[in-house]
Amino acid sequence: MDNQSFIVTENIFFQAMIKRLNPNVRIYSADTIHNNIIKLFKNEKNNIKNELQKISSKISFTLDGWTSKNQISFLGITAHWITQDWKFKEILLDFHHFEGPHSGENISFVFFNILKEYEILQKVNINFIYKITLYTICNIL
Repeated sequence: MDNQSFIVTENIFFQAMIKRLNPNVRIYSADTIHNNIIKLFKNEKNNIKNELQKISSKISFTLDGWTSKNQISFLGITAHWITQDWKFKEILLDFHHFEGPHSGENISFVFFNILKEYEILQKVNINFIYKITLYTICNIL
């Protein structure tokens, strides 16, 4: 992978190369590709939201925060649950570009907003990698 942006599809040399490989191919604009990806993302997020809301058990979470070598902070939020037929499932809910320190208050603020976004506050079992007190979470409510 060379991390080309979607705009590469609008480059005439790229288009010529692709047309040489397959003269019948339709080459989409960068905007079309971007819009299609956003639409697919929103549809998949809706599917995940619906699946999580149908779960009859509680949901547990893993929160993993770190800072990259170039000092960019991230927070990953993963949901874990057991299905009715006892299968373990997990899904990444968010890979958040984290602003500020990895404090309990900041982490719980991001976490709480994700729970609200997916409408799953009532299904939460809290298992943090970081030590976050119930007091901190209650202050956000």
